[in-house]
Amino acid sequence: MRGEILGVERRRYWGSVPGTDSMAHARIARALFPLTLSLQDGPGPYLRWHLVWSGWAGLIGIVLSLAALAALARTRHQTLPQDLPAAALVTLTGPAGFLALMVVPVTRQA
Repeated sequence: MRGEILGVERRRYWGSVPGTDSMAHARIARALFPLTLSLQDGPGPYLRWHLVWSGWAGLIGIVLSLAALAALARTRHQTLPQDLPAAALVTLTGPAGFLALMVVPVTRQA
């Protein structure tokens, strides 16, 4: 009875249009979001989480974001222990995490 609802067979369709992985928007998305979270068909009736690494484009996005963070920390006169949580966030999330750090106001200590 698995896959049937009221006698009607249920089918799952997935996939992408062939040839779109090499297009410019796909490369930019891989650089902006180095880790993506998606749902995959599991062995049972439920979907499971799947974490996907973007490869070299994601690594380049992370390196550029960390370089921008280092330049920003230098202009703000921050030391490494003060900037370590921000660097960890940018390492995990790439440019999206860097943009999130730009939106959050900086707290200055006297």
